Amino acid sequence: MHLVCVFLCLLGTLQEMLRHLLDPPVDSLVSMRRQLATLLMATHALLELPSGDLVETGVYRGGTTVLMARVLHNLSSGRLLWACDSFRGLPRAQAEDLRRGGCGNATFPRRRSCGVGGAGQYSSPRVVVERALRSEGLAQHVRVVSGWFHESLPPRGLRSIAMLRLDGDTFNGTYEALRRLYPLVVDGGIIYVDDAGAYRGAAVALRTYLGWPIGTRIMEEAVGEKPFYEAVWWRKGSEFANESLEF
Repeated sequence: MHLVCVFLCLLGTLQEMLRHLLDPPVDSLVSMRRQLATLLMATHALLELPSGDLVETGVYRGGTTVLMARVLHNLSSGRLLWACDSFRGLPRAQAEDLRRGGCGNATFPRRRSCGVGGAGQYSSPRVVVERALRSEGLAQHVRVVSGWFHESLPPRGLRSIAMLRLDGDTFNGTYEALRRLYPLVVDGGIIYVDDAGAYRGAAVALRTYLGWPIGTRIMEEAVGEKPFYEAVWWRKGSEFANESLEF
């Protein structure tokens, strides 16, 4: 119990230390709760794991890409962030995105929604991400990878992953990223799926690839008195299934 209390105190201190990395605000649809969690996860992965880069699939305008690059810069890390996106928006919905029964809401807190997503939704050009990185002098920390995930992943030069942040929304965008990148995640590496509680296809992809219920941790948020979740996360390796680590 004493060690748990010490860890929680240290985590609280780390949260306060990292809050300055939220300023200036980034161009993102991700809530502040999940932005801070992204900072904490990236920092933990870089400090606690001896190897592995950071990878983000689904970057949109680059808001969380900038946040993770700020972590690399803040820690003077020589590791890289690989920012991967089609830059053509979401792919066309597949049967797994549409089928009934793929998005139950029996959990508490409840899922945020059971969205589908349309072809071309969240389209934004690559130059928007690159401009955001250059404006803060962060470009040297990031490799931007363009293309549909089944064609572009894993990118050449990526050898191991300490944190894998998935934000592909659809079945294809989540499943292809998992299939091609999950084997590269090191033991203890962090996997975060931003829209597992918001898009039907992302939830189905997790169950299809992993064969067990999505995630081992639900990231609770709340509007008023109605808690919900959009994101799930876990650490790779059965030895981490029951740890007390929280973000």
